[in-house]
Amino acid sequence: MEEIKKKILVLEDEEDILKVICMRLTAAGYDVISAGNGQEGVERVFRDCPDLIISDVVMPVMDGFTFYKKLKENPATVDIPVLILTARGQMEDSFRVMGVDEFLRKPFEPVQLLGKVEALLSRASFKVVHHDKKVVLGGADRNILETMVFQLKKAGCEVELAKDGAEIITKVVQFAPDVLILEVPLYGMTGDEVIKILRQMAQFKNRPILIFNFFSTEDLGSTTVRQKAMLIDDAKTAAMEAGATANLGRFNEFTFIESITKYLEIPSTP
Repeated sequence: MEEIKKKILVLEDEEDILKVICMRLTAAGYDVISAGNGQEGVERVFRDCPDLIISDVVMPVMDGFTFYKKLKENPATVDIPVLILTARGQMEDSFRVMGVDEFLRKPFEPVQLLGKVEALLSRASFKVVHHDKKVVLGGADRNILETMVFQLKKAGCEVELAKDGAEIITKVVQFAPDVLILEVPLYGMTGDEVIKILRQMAQFKNRPILIFNFFSTEDLGSTTVRQKAMLIDDAKTAAMEAGATANLGRFNEFTFIESITKYLEIPSTP
């Protein structure tokens, strides 16, 4: 049986940009439809029922803001994920307040576009299956944690943040999460020390504990990254031996939700 292609609606009034986007998405195996403004976009949404929408902000007749509001006001279209294309960083704040799913800054590389599309479609499928799961995130990199929080909340999860080992343990006791995700190495109290303590608690003995790491690819090859890689290796080994469920590896915003899906399928237990 032939697999049904995911349908993507692209709203863009600049013809050259529209052609490039449609060409790239079609080559990647998606069924692509398009519109030149928000008003046409609304009509196509109800006519074609897309799985994902990519929308510019500045367009004639109806702009991206008004288009997005109309989508979210209608129960039939409220759950369709939307990727906003913008050349202005300050626009992101306005859309974030409205709850937009994701952004892509112009100009962008095709690989960035496809990565965002794949992540959003994966996240949309995930959201249908998973809801009301509680997650504690532990780590020091605020930007990475905020990205994780954004994606997890879009997937219907409740999230609590913790910056160090002591706070992780406190949040686990108070919040009773379904899953713990922590960065290694964890400074202060180490990740393996935290895991050993949690595995002694009856309520968290069998819950998933997932570890991850992060370093900037711009620094690859530098002495600092090589040293950090060694620390990560040691911390990862110690964490797994202490009882971590899985190592997610280096954080990747495009694959993060997909990588933890099976762990959030585990039913909550008292």
